[in-house]
Amino acid sequence: MPFRLRMVPLLVLTLLVSALAAAPAQAWWNKDWPYRMRVVADTGPKGAGITEPIGRTQVLVRLFSGNFDFASVKDGGADLRFIDADDRTPLHYHIERFTTVPDQTALVWVDIPNLAPGGTTPFYIYWGNPAANDGGDAHATYDPDTLLVYHFAEENGLAKDSTAYGSDAQIAGARDENGLIGFALRPERPVRIARTPSLAIKAGQAMTWSMWLQPDPSVRSALLFSDRDGAAAIGIGLDKGLPFAQIDGPDGVRRVTATAALPMTGWHHIAVTAADRLILYVDGQPAGEVAARLPAIDGQPVLAGGDTPQAPGYVGLPGYVGLIDELQIAKAARAAGTTHRKIVAPAELPPLAKRRRLFDVLHPAFQSAPGLRATTWLKDNAAFAERVSARDELLSFAEAYGDAPIKLDDEELREIRDLLDPVTGHAAFEIGAAVGRAILLEAAEGDGKGSRSWRRPGELYLPKAIDKDNPNWPNAA
Repeated sequence: MPFRLRMVPLLVLTLLVSALAAAPAQAWWNKDWPYRMRVVADTGPKGAGITEPIGRTQVLVRLFSGNFDFASVKDGGADLRFIDADDRTPLHYHIERFTTVPDQTALVWVDIPNLAPGGTTPFYIYWGNPAANDGGDAHATYDPDTLLVYHFAEENGLAKDSTAYGSDAQIAGARDENGLIGFALRPERPVRIARTPSLAIKAGQAMTWSMWLQPDPSVRSALLFSDRDGAAAIGIGLDKGLPFAQIDGPDGVRRVTATAALPMTGWHHIAVTAADRLILYVDGQPAGEVAARLPAIDGQPVLAGGDTPQAPGYVGLPGYVGLIDELQIAKAARAAGTTHRKIVAPAELPPLAKRRRLFDVLHPAFQSAPGLRATTWLKDNAAFAERVSARDELLSFAEAYGDAPIKLDDEELREIRDLLDPVTGHAAFEIGAAVGRAILLEAAEGDGKGSRSWRRPGELYLPKAIDKDNPNWPNAA
């Protein structure tokens, strides 16, 4: 069963750069880019060691003089391009750091649409076009549920949000060269975060908060993050060396505290998810949980603050002293290994879901009194649903066949069209792209010989006129 799995601080994967030297291009993505290098994101036993579905992920590519020719790239890496394994599809990316003096180093975040678990996901780096403009786009690298990302790379120590929401820091810290990834931040006082509408928390909203930290050896208690709105609040910190997360709401105070103290040496990853339960993770491992839901909070988010006017209610906790790196906040309870293949109660499934066995169906015995107690537990702890939506069906289909696309007959193609047609906006792009990677369409080749082949929709030209009655279908395809 696809139960919720441990949170993995999946920030920096082991990237294995193939032994292909930079060479003049032959038949590849774009002839204006003369150099190409194959990169492999390894989630197998020798890499990140992830065995469950991951999905869309931002991976960090580290380039240095030992694996990349900096002499042939434009200043600042403006001509870098990242292309998917099909050698056709550009990937979103943005550069965190690019230096040639005194050392040659580049740190680039690349948005991988579907990172394969327990194996390798290849993609390509292209460069060498002196006429190219900067193709990086930090905003497009993250999905709409990612509300805030701080890399702490800014020279003035004033953290800038890499997402489209613009929740920049209002107080600067000191940038430090000794970051886990690139630069880090040493807060010198509580860091207020811009109160943008995106960070206002709705009652019952899901949330994920994660950050790397290297506390000074003397630090035993500190408030890492807080957001308070009157009696409603969330706080994350260290209390006598023990990581904790706390929600203050209508039902009182709910706190989860780790049983083991955080080692005061080296870097550590703390993550918190909130949905029906408040779950704390330390260095990728579950450290405790408690039943709790977020109340509505429209307060002042504060990073590295203590029991101050900006973050009251955490008596005795001082401000944090040490280094921090890679802060992320999302409005979804994320964990490595989540899946769109839900467990559903005995019910009549849609035709496509039934035919393709896109969901796991409980035995009818679960309708009994003991069975209902079990399904209540499943709702809280597994990918369980009493009914499935068109979105569920499409995402489960995409997950099932994304790595090995299948040929569809006209009937199934129309079924998918009808499921996709109500989907609009960014969701149409995301879900349509995922489904497009899972299907093959028969297409005529442009060779003048009447040749036909099976291709993914993304490799084909689909005019708007393909379906005038369903205008969103061509966009999603």
